[in-house]
Amino acid sequence: MASRVGWFSIGGSSLESDGGGDLVYDSNNPLPDGEWEGLEGLLKALHGTGEFAAAGRVGGTSFVATDHMGSRPVYRTADGGLFATRHGPASGGLQPPSTIYLFDGRRSVAYRAEERVRHEASAGGVLAALRNSLKRRIGSRKKVAVSFSGGLDSSLIAWLAAELAEVRLFSVFTETGTDASYAGTAADALGLGWRATRVDDVYALLEGMETRSLCSTPMDMGLAAGFYAVSRAACREGFDILLTGQGADELFGGYRKYLDADPGRLQEVLLQDRRSLSAGLGRDSAAVFEGGCSPSFPYLDVDVVGLADRLSPSVKVAGGRRKVVLREAAAAAGLPDMMAEREKKAFQYSSGINKALRKGRR
Repeated sequence: MASRVGWFSIGGSSLESDGGGDLVYDSNNPLPDGEWEGLEGLLKALHGTGEFAAAGRVGGTSFVATDHMGSRPVYRTADGGLFATRHGPASGGLQPPSTIYLFDGRRSVAYRAEERVRHEASAGGVLAALRNSLKRRIGSRKKVAVSFSGGLDSSLIAWLAAELAEVRLFSVFTETGTDASYAGTAADALGLGWRATRVDDVYALLEGMETRSLCSTPMDMGLAAGFYAVSRAACREGFDILLTGQGADELFGGYRKYLDADPGRLQEVLLQDRRSLSAGLGRDSAAVFEGGCSPSFPYLDVDVVGLADRLSPSVKVAGGRRKVVLREAAAAAGLPDMMAEREKKAFQYSSGINKALRKGRR
């Protein structure tokens, strides 16, 4: 029997959770009914639910695993046990993504998450993969929240999600935030409801957050505070899931540094940045969970990531433009030009949160 739960812990061969059965998992959506063939089949089925962490016993093997990006972090405890939690411990070691921990020999085994659907390596393929990703994550929900800046990444997610459910956009700003009025204008252009949350004291917000234990830099604190504030606002309006644009820059070449990279090494740089995403996802997931919603990262779907890895860097960064193929996908979906062609502005800067942290340094 499989139980969908909010947490589980494992020590030695024992399993404790807020559910029960031979398998427990934490995911935004339930596993489909039916049988799966062995651990490999189970992992493929779990990737079909979106983000997940899971533990249990399959074919006589006790295991714990997380999705291919580590979006639901699994931490190793001091005594060598493992547990999944929505608020990671400051002292716990993070189990790498794409890893199965097997308790028969207390060892970790890497696995490769294969694409469930192999989309064409083109802008049309990117669009199809994103649509499928959102179908998996939204499931049967009638409404979803989107963390919204008005930029390409969050706007495209919101635009496509609106094909499947009611969408409400949530933004956060301080008094020095530069993009509050723009985000409102962008929301109007999309024809979607928008809520802006103002944070007057970022440090006061952080001091009450368990997630601060995962923050070691001002960037960490800015992102955690922003995601927490947006998630809290969405939760208070009855939303249970928050879609974000995390991962689009690393997958599709959104950072300015990619323009200056040696073209012969650009693919290597992109892959290195993508592989480093998991540490930040633990922080972002914890902050969203603490705010009351469940986090979801549509760009980090197994099929979207697999497709992005197959795309040539020349369709991502070309002619002084970044995220070229993603902009083409957005245009094909009908996203208004003001968002499809908008240059990237990091959330923690455009919201004013980074400036507030520097000004009120503690």
